[in-house]
Formats: sequence, C-alpha cells, structure tokens
Amino acid sequence: MVSFLNSSLIISITALNTKCSVSERTTDENVFSRLTGSAVTSPNALKRGAIVPATSRMNTTRSSPLMCSHVAEGHTKAVLSVCASEDWLFTGSKDRTAKAWDIQTGKEFMSFAGHPNNVTVVKYCQSRRLLFTVCQSYISVWDLREKSSKCIKL
Repeated sequence: MVSFLNSSLIISITALNTKCSVSERTTDENVFSRLTGSAVTSPNALKRGAIVPATSRMNTTRSSPLMCSHVAEGHTKAVLSVCASEDWLFTGSKDRTAKAWDIQTGKEFMSFAGHPNNVTVVKYCQSRRLLFTVCQSYISVWDLREKSSKCIKL
C-alpha cells in the first residue's frame, strides 16, 4: 500500500485482490503474449478504477497525525509509484500499466498500457501536460492533451 498527502487530502493506493488460474486463460493466448503483455484483455480488465472512502480500513485505536481517508482501487497488482498534481493523481504498477485519476471526481480517466514490465516511476509535467513512465530501461512519453492514451515517444 502506498500513501501520499496532497493539501488536506490523504489517499492510499492498494492493488485489487485478484486470483489467476490456468482455466481463466483463453486458448489462443500463448506464452509469448503473456510475457510481453500483448494478450487480449478480458472484459473485467477494462473496468475503470475509482477512489473510494476508506472507512472500513481506518484504524481508530492509534493516534497519528495522518489518517487514510480514501483508497484508489483499479490496479490488479502492487502500486510502485505515485505522482500528484493539483487535480490529478498518477500511479505506476506491477500490472504493467500506469493510470491517471481525477482527484475531484474520484474516477480513473485514463490507463496507459503496453509496458514490457513493471512501471516503476511516473512523473507528470503540468506545463506541457506530458506524463513520463519508466519501465526497465525505457522511458515512455504520453501526451495528455489528446483524448487517446497513445505513447508519443519511447
């Protein structure tokens, strides 16, 4: 779990608990496509994430200056990196995706797929509206001025 503080809003990022089994794979999916992440995603994987209140996760027995108030749910594996701007939150995960969240609405509005391995770093340049993601020895550049989530530079 990763937590951060943005003004007076504290958000905690957790991965969804998912189980995979051999029977869930399609018959046309091969080992190469699973390793490269180019396999066709299931309809459940297209579900957008959301930032939800963390009322059931609050620990009231401890006195702490920081308290988890919300949890962003949407990644299928552990979150490795978090970057925040005034309005948006960006996350990078072991599920080989980066996600963009609207802090005001609490909704995931964009997902950045196609990374060959874990997304270890996400950084956002607000003046240019560019998102940078790091995966192994690759730095991908994503233009957020466009509605599509295509990588513009690798």
